Amino acid sequence: MGPLYWLGCLAWLLLQVMCAKVEVHHGHGVIKNTYAVHGTTSHRWAWWTEHTMLQPLDHYDNSTQATFEQRYFVFMDQYRAGAQKRRKLNGRDVVPVFVYDGGEDSISSFPHVLPYTIFPAIWNATGGIGIALEHRYYGQSKPRLSELGHNDHWGTDQLQWLTLRQSLADSARFLRQVQLEGVPRDAELRFIYYGSSYAGARAAFMRTLYPDLVFGAISSSGVVHAIDAFPQYSDAIVQGTPPTCIAAIDTAIRALDALLTTDDGRLHALLYVANVSRKGSVRDVANAFASVLGLFQGQSWIVPKAMNPWHAFCARLTDPAQAEQLRRAFPDQIRTLADVPMELLMYAYALRSMDRSTGFTNIDGDMQCFREDHGTLTSSKAWTYQTCTEFGFFQVASSSGPRLMSLLLSHDYFTKPCREGFVQGVHAIPSAPNTTAVNAFGGLDLSMDRLAFLDFEYDPWLPVTVHGGAERRDTLQRPYKWVANCWHACDMMAYPQSLDSEPHRIQALHHDMLAFISAWLTST
Repeated sequence: MGPLYWLGCLAWLLLQVMCAKVEVHHGHGVIKNTYAVHGTTSHRWAWWTEHTMLQPLDHYDNSTQATFEQRYFVFMDQYRAGAQKRRKLNGRDVVPVFVYDGGEDSISSFPHVLPYTIFPAIWNATGGIGIALEHRYYGQSKPRLSELGHNDHWGTDQLQWLTLRQSLADSARFLRQVQLEGVPRDAELRFIYYGSSYAGARAAFMRTLYPDLVFGAISSSGVVHAIDAFPQYSDAIVQGTPPTCIAAIDTAIRALDALLTTDDGRLHALLYVANVSRKGSVRDVANAFASVLGLFQGQSWIVPKAMNPWHAFCARLTDPAQAEQLRRAFPDQIRTLADVPMELLMYAYALRSMDRSTGFTNIDGDMQCFREDHGTLTSSKAWTYQTCTEFGFFQVASSSGPRLMSLLLSHDYFTKPCREGFVQGVHAIPSAPNTTAVNAFGGLDLSMDRLAFLDFEYDPWLPVTVHGGAERRDTLQRPYKWVANCWHACDMMAYPQSLDSEPHRIQALHHDMLAFISAWLTST
């Protein structure tokens, strides 16, 4: 899943944000001073502060005395300027505090993408405080290997505390103990927890598990229902992509499957066109071809269609001009592949121009490197551990409908890291993920006052959100939003200074969000 989120727009968006950061915050991006918070060093910036809070690695069984520093950012500008937007209750200030859960990735980029998100609009409308909270074992919020019995690998014994239950306890302890500079000691802090995807599920779980701590929660594309194999992932891609593109992909992948059963010069020629390595197995080749499907999930309304990577990929598959360019660029390979459908050749040519620098696609070929991490824990490895132990979500090829992925991409292939990718210790990875531990929090039936669910028509994860369950009413106290013609976590991107400039469906959603947040904060 990964972090997971904004895949399709970040290549374009980050460039824009970096420029905006220099222009808008010129003179405010340097460290002014350092000071201690919770016994650790923090850096104070002109518009946000970075802190850490000491957390126990085990909240429950005292199985280790190890600790880690959980990183978080605090944004106070709208709080300082928004006293007139807050209310008092029984003589005490009521202060909304919006906690963004970083989920399965580092929060380092959060301040930089912030100007293109809905968060500044929410903080400004409420006079609230913003916090970005990093998840244990991700980013800089990791325990020290030296305290975990080994110095050169992250194996099962070192990762055994990377569980949903432990990470939720981190957030609960954080909410109980966080100190916010400049906020009156007797103020009533109303925490509204917000996350998307995995973090969206966590937001929902935090509201239901800790209702006295979490005043409200917003679950965007929240994957609340864990499932082992997840072939339904491709359903939204079929539904949300032009039929001509789906037909071309189907023809290409069926031809790829036929070619992968041979070991002749044609496969070598195809991989040369695609610029795909043959160092791994034929399953790795199939996975490299499937990696482009992630572009669909990452689409964003904020990215112009002409710059949309998924749109560009589909255009290359069906563009006669691209076919002619392919023939001129690779004449020898085209002769070798004379009996291969043009759709597969176009697919390979399109794949050649795609950025495949991220992701673990050579599962067979690179397993030893993945296992022997030399003491470096990546977000990809940490999330793989979580899928192996609790969440599943293995996006196997579907046996019905258009073929978007090779049939070689089986459950056995995607679970190989679970069996071979971690140095095994006393604590073993289960033979199947313990999805029951996740679904015990309520799954598709999750519902509670001041818990909002935001889901989207073309989100591949829709079947494992609450919109994959029974239909329910949408109310101010229990918002249940479904937005047409949108993708994963579509609410996150925004024009925070000018919501009325957004596309109508996004504008309506963002105004609805401000309305139900206001109703929550004034109802009690």
